[in-house]
Amino acid sequence: MQRADQVLANPVAPGVLAAPSFTVGGVIAKTFSTWARNLVPFALLMAISQLPPYVVDLLVDHAIYGTWNPTMAQVLAQPDDSRALAAAVQMIVVSVLLAFVRVGALSHGAIQHLAGKKVSTGALLEVALRRAWPAVVAGALFAFTVLVGTVALVVPGVIVLAALAVAIPVAVVERKGGPASTSRSFELTRGKLLAILGCFAVMGLVACVVTAVTAMLPDVLGGSLAAGIFGFAVYAAMAPLWELLPGVLYSVLRATKDGLDPASLARVFE
Repeated sequence: MQRADQVLANPVAPGVLAAPSFTVGGVIAKTFSTWARNLVPFALLMAISQLPPYVVDLLVDHAIYGTWNPTMAQVLAQPDDSRALAAAVQMIVVSVLLAFVRVGALSHGAIQHLAGKKVSTGALLEVALRRAWPAVVAGALFAFTVLVGTVALVVPGVIVLAALAVAIPVAVVERKGGPASTSRSFELTRGKLLAILGCFAVMGLVACVVTAVTAMLPDVLGGSLAAGIFGFAVYAAMAPLWELLPGVLYSVLRATKDGLDPASLARVFE
């Protein structure tokens, strides 16, 4: 495998690759097309990574509510159940950590696709496992910094969100540690914060709509196990769409700022 610093420290000479413009529409279009053309491997990655916490969640729901997939009415009927609260907190923490790992793997997938290469579930899982720790550390620093900025004042928190948008892809692609990844993300996103916020706003809206729809499925379908499995399948197919955004942003920023095309980035994984 070629060393990351050997590839990434030598961007294409000026004029060899015309730097593309960085626009919200362009990034969103690349994200949607990357997701649509690699729906199966991305959905399988999501399903495999989320299956353990999903099964645990099913078992907890059955123990507490007497059904595999409780409706909202059943949940509200036991609002003070400490077991449900503890399980929910644990599932959120585990899901967030897994999301950091997936963002790293999906960054690999986005770069491979944009470089014209085939994306496979096996390669995504390999990157997820091999770069799990750097992705988690970078993701945790990202989340902590955004939280601190938000508590201090809403505007700084939003700015930090945009500034650290590509910290996880940096950790995976450039093989940097957590602090170095956040520093590098600040460097890459400088001057593009408003456009990046626009990208997050669009994908955030998509995520909210999909999450709301899948959350309503138990009520619509009567709280059956089949309803829960169907909702899980829908979420597994859709969630990679917004988790791809950091990887696409990273690829576009490298092309825009360094003249480094996706094919050059993809050589890091060879």
